[in-house]
Amino acid sequence: EVDEEEEAAIAMCEVPLEMIGVQLDPSVRKPFGRACSEHFLKQKAGSITKHDAVLCGFMNAKQLERFNLTATGDLMSDRSPVRLNNKVYNHMKQHCAQEGGRMARLHGKSDRSTQEAVMDQRTRMLLYKLLNRGAFDEMSGVVSTGKEANVYCASKEGEGDMAVKVYRTTLNEFKDREAYLVGTTGRRCRSGVRGKVIRAWAEKELGNLARLERAGIPCPRGISVKENVLLMSFIGRAGVAAPRLKDATLSNDRLHKLYLQIIRNMRAMYTKARLVHADLSPYNVLVHHGEAYIIDLAQAVDNDSPNALTFLRKDCDCMTSFFHRAGVETVLSVRQLFDYVTDSSITLENEDEYLERLQQMVVKRGAVALEELRDEVFLNSFIPRTLSDVHDPIGEYESIVGGGDGPPVFHLGVTGMRSDLSGTRDTPSLLEGELSGTLSEVSATLSSNTDTMTDEAADEAEVDMDAERVLFEEDARRERAVGEEEADEEADEGEEDEEDEEDE
Repeated sequence: EVDEEEEAAIAMCEVPLEMIGVQLDPSVRKPFGRACSEHFLKQKAGSITKHDAVLCGFMNAKQLERFNLTATGDLMSDRSPVRLNNKVYNHMKQHCAQEGGRMARLHGKSDRSTQEAVMDQRTRMLLYKLLNRGAFDEMSGVVSTGKEANVYCASKEGEGDMAVKVYRTTLNEFKDREAYLVGTTGRRCRSGVRGKVIRAWAEKELGNLARLERAGIPCPRGISVKENVLLMSFIGRAGVAAPRLKDATLSNDRLHKLYLQIIRNMRAMYTKARLVHADLSPYNVLVHHGEAYIIDLAQAVDNDSPNALTFLRKDCDCMTSFFHRAGVETVLSVRQLFDYVTDSSITLENEDEYLERLQQMVVKRGAVALEELRDEVFLNSFIPRTLSDVHDPIGEYESIVGGGDGPPVFHLGVTGMRSDLSGTRDTPSLLEGELSGTLSEVSATLSSNTDTMTDEAADEAEVDMDAERVLFEEDARRERAVGEEEADEEADEGEEDEEDEEDE
């Protein structure tokens, strides 16, 4: 039998009672061993507090076992239990905390160390997992390096070569990503944790590759993405990447064909894929089997994003400057190329005719300096996307129709307005001008060959024009009179109100 004091002492230290010959609740377990139980039994006549030296010694020894960084062994064995005073326990606890911090710092440094600017420990483990899952069988050396990623060549049996693009997570030199993520749909990560931003960047490129592929634009085929690793088809042969447009050796005829293909792809990207590359340059175009493949689409933005037209002007400027320096004589100006890409009235039926007409204009223009093709005023001007974004519509109308000194107008192709701002158009203004010129030439030829128009008909036409002019002037005079009457009435009402206020 166990009295109340003994039972309370046993419950206090959770001693298994079978060790002292007492059979009670079997769920109770001992933390401090037989020696602690005997101590409590000896001291059952008096009161035991948490400051008891024996109790504190056993408790310190038990707490020390919980420090995984210290190899303590079995301190609480039944044969030789260990007791630690508070001073020793505090020193051991402080040592374990310092050792744990040192190990954490060493672990973080090894994690951040990289090879080839992209291969940190996390990325290597990710590539090992992809290799074990059968995404590819082997991976060779670096194919190309850039400011945001490295591209490696991998191979898989039965599927040939593929490109493995590894984005940099630690030594990334690409700044100002926020400008390329503003207004992008489907990407919630804008800033903050770098790993999440890089992951969103890789997913963004995979989606953009799919959009270009659906639009029929030559580009690598996206396969899959995992964290900061993107798998896509390899543009090249036998593990050797296709040359970049900057490094390719091409004749003038070949350059001219590639130029036409690239500007067509720029328009298809804008109208069909609804994207703007935002970094289109000779370094991001591969020449393979006579085709121009567009690569590096992570920074591409939707064509309705706030910065899309600014990025598009930059792309047009870069392509125009490169092909002009390469010796292509039929290079469009930056504004002509921008209007061709964004003009909503150009369709599949009239696109070839529009380009042919543009080429004829360029041939008649002759060789010009690069500064004339770039047009600094156009490059640095604001281009509204919709008519509601126009700051000064009256000034624009006066500068076009009235010949005033208003601001230049650069949004006609984007908004689809006529050249005289009289309304929207269904046919490009360039083709409309060609049609009117053709009709005038035909009428001039007919009038020179046959005298079909008599003097009386000419007089009648002149009279009709005079009548129309008179009607227009009367309407304008009538509107001015109505406006003056309304202004007088408002002035009279204002005077009456002032008199009433003075009387009051």
